[in-house]
Amino acid sequence: MFRKSIQSSFLYWGCRSVENPTEKRKIFYTNAAALAGILTVLLYCILYSAPGNAGLTRGVIAISPAFIFLAAVPWLNRYGHPILASWLLALSVTEATVSVVLFSSGTYLGVHFYFIIFAVTAPVYFAYTRWRSIVFLFTLNFSLYTWLEIFGFEPQPEVLKLSSAVVTAFHLSYIVTILVSILFVIWLGEYVTAMNETELDQLSGTDALTQLPNRRALSRKLAWTMAMSKRSKTCSALMLIDLDNFKSLNDTHGHDAGDAILIETARRLLETVREIDFVARQGGDEFIVVLNQLSSDRNAALDAALAVASKIHAALDEPFPYSIKHHGKADEKAQHHCGSSIGVTVFDGYESTQEEVIKRADVSMYKAKTSGRNAVRVQT
Repeated sequence: MFRKSIQSSFLYWGCRSVENPTEKRKIFYTNAAALAGILTVLLYCILYSAPGNAGLTRGVIAISPAFIFLAAVPWLNRYGHPILASWLLALSVTEATVSVVLFSSGTYLGVHFYFIIFAVTAPVYFAYTRWRSIVFLFTLNFSLYTWLEIFGFEPQPEVLKLSSAVVTAFHLSYIVTILVSILFVIWLGEYVTAMNETELDQLSGTDALTQLPNRRALSRKLAWTMAMSKRSKTCSALMLIDLDNFKSLNDTHGHDAGDAILIETARRLLETVREIDFVARQGGDEFIVVLNQLSSDRNAALDAALAVASKIHAALDEPFPYSIKHHGKADEKAQHHCGSSIGVTVFDGYESTQEEVIKRADVSMYKAKTSGRNAVRVQT
């Protein structure tokens, strides 16, 4: 739930408009940095307002425009301007700190120390290929820190009236903010890494068209099912399903119509089996269904598998709707009758390899094809 809430938040604005994972990660970091900047500005507005000091109040007024600039960063990413968003983010944090130094605290409260942080974190704003921008930001912020550290800058007269305890509290708040920012960056890096690993795992195990598990995921699932069947001494079943008359539709009306049939096939298969069962796309118009732990009796397991195969056969025997596209005209609605050839085999986990189970199902499906198609056959 937490991950889904993050993925639906503005932190992901602009990420889905690019394909490159590096660019996605950079946009995500930029949005997150904008959020951190907004929270930091808000914190210092509260801290500067708390003492009721007129000089610090000027600092609050001077830093307030940063809210608008930082809030605009995700919007620029969302509408396809990541470079402009990065520059706005980088210059906003620098401008906010410059405003506080010039119009309020000078170097008396040590706010200018943040310029070192901004210099070091310059790569957050831009990809490494834009090294000139990174060098410029590093030089700008480090130069500002050096100049202020050497020459100093006097604060507003009211700021000098602050007690030593308040000044110490401000210095401590800087340290806490820096530590929290570092922890936030570490967490963010771990989160993005985990997110990318999950996404890669999903992509490597998911069929892009139907969103069903693909052959790679099938191998893992079948291995698990065989192990569980062997341990629990129950039989499971595997079905190999091939759509009949599918190629004729692809040749006649194109891949868009064929893709619609495959997507609908996946939906019907998922609706027919139990939640504990497994549906995968083998490739082309072939699908595989694994029925988990049907019965300890092999004959009873076969009967249960055939009952499910009969339901699948009936579901795939229903007409498939699809659209025929015409240039300059509205799409024409049509239906196609495929039918299916289904090969069924039962296994108990003692088979030597997965290939042995799949081969038995393939033999039975071939029998269904050669017997006239649109049929269910069994290979024990």
